[in-house]
Amino acid sequence: MNAMGAVYAAHGHALLGDEKTAQRAFDQALALLAKPPEAPFGRGRWLNEPYVKAQRASPARP
Repeated sequence: MNAMGAVYAAHGHALLGDEKTAQRAFDQALALLAKPPEAPFGRGRWLNEPYVKAQRASPARP
């Protein structure tokens, strides 16, 4: 769930034009995904490394 928050934060920073902070938030999301999951099931289970990398590659447009 924390990784999901980091991805959403990255989107927000990108929309504000703050690319550096957005990239750091994507890095944070990837680091959080490297840890064991917070719960065995539930929200955000679809969020994985390929998803974060695809989001990072998609430019945000205001």
